[in-house]
Amino acid sequence: MGADALVGGWRTGLHARKQSFHTVSNFAVTVDGAEAHVTTKGYSYNLLDAELGGGMFEVWGVYRLRLVRQAVGWKVTAFAFDAWHTRGDEAARTHRLEA
Repeated sequence: MGADALVGGWRTGLHARKQSFHTVSNFAVTVDGAEAHVTTKGYSYNLLDAELGGGMFEVWGVYRLRLVRQAVGWKVTAFAFDAWHTRGDEAARTHRLEA
């Protein structure tokens, strides 16, 4: 998935009628010259407004990122999330409000 599709999904999926909480911890970073790899544990909670069904969805997993050093800083060139465990209503995770 390209960056535009990822950000577009966030724009429609993380809307004002869905409460959302995301956190990351336990960063492991390796740097090899102009390239870096980051691994971090992640958790996400989503709850839809009652008018949208009130469903709740949680996910635990690990993020893996690849970064490349640029003239003005670091740029993320690869981004993945591997879910370890999920709980709740899948409809709460996938609900979108189209613009």
